[in-house]
Amino acid sequence: MKSFGVPVTTIRAGLIVGPQGSSFPILVKLVRRLPVMILPHWTRTKTHPIALEDILNALDRSIGNRTLDEQIIDVGGPEVMTYREMMQRTAEIMDKKRRFFNVPLLTIKLSRLWVTLVTGASKEMAYPLIESLAHPMVAQRKHKIQGISDGKISFDKAARTSLEQEEEYRHKKNSHSKSKKPLKSAIRSLKSDVRSVQRIKLPPGKDATWAGERYLAWLPVFAKPWVRVETRGPDTYQLYLLGSRKPLLEMIYDRAQSTSEFALYRITGGTFATVKEDHRGRLEFLQIPGTNICVVAIHDYVPSLPWFIYKYTQAKVHLGVMYAFGKYVKRLIDTNV
Repeated sequence: MKSFGVPVTTIRAGLIVGPQGSSFPILVKLVRRLPVMILPHWTRTKTHPIALEDILNALDRSIGNRTLDEQIIDVGGPEVMTYREMMQRTAEIMDKKRRFFNVPLLTIKLSRLWVTLVTGASKEMAYPLIESLAHPMVAQRKHKIQGISDGKISFDKAARTSLEQEEEYRHKKNSHSKSKKPLKSAIRSLKSDVRSVQRIKLPPGKDATWAGERYLAWLPVFAKPWVRVETRGPDTYQLYLLGSRKPLLEMIYDRAQSTSEFALYRITGGTFATVKEDHRGRLEFLQIPGTNICVVAIHDYVPSLPWFIYKYTQAKVHLGVMYAFGKYVKRLIDTNV
């Protein structure tokens, strides 16, 4: 907005202590779920927590105040603390005995993964938080404005209020759970199924049917000796892992629904799939009309692995395989095969 001539006031804060946000709820989940914590160097970096109420007060005093146009304002509570100190204080407020051990390494990348797995927070939320804590986030004197910058609420009071409000929210949510079971079940189903889409460029004169057939012929060659593909009749394909007698996946080519520009393979079984009566998992090859672009997509596939394990294992393998298949098709184009 500033580049378009709109006057902007920038308010900068460290960690905001409040419910239903990102930073503090992540901290609470770490304290709640880990009785013993190994703390890397970034947890000892100074930060300036501030209560959500104090942030709202700063915003209220800034909006419409033309003397603050184009200014950068740092805000913070009455205490400067480290992430470790905040976890210790939060554990005391929650009446939980926790043990903390420092390690000398600054393991930002490992910490991002660790925090994401433990708390269930999305990487879009957790990664920026961990990366920001590698640097001190303390309000600078030159960017302070009297009556706005200095929060009055202590960390302990803000944390206690946040936890109480979170508990009230959880209680209200649970009180409506009986009437919303079908909806919750549907939402849970949406969270646990898979939708994956990649694009590949087809060789001249080739279509979606060719792409599906070539993929199933290429896969066992690419993954040899770890994966093999067996056919059961003209339209049933089973993928086996080395040494396994049970297929990882079973797919059936749906001739009735397929065309030259659309090849449909229904996922009908295998140890890697959860198949129920209403299961609609499928692998599709769709050629965009009038182009040589083919979209390869998995829809409504429900993995048998727990979601967080699937996300970091089978899903990563699938993306790697599809990337390799795209490279393989590109080589065919380059060599005019």
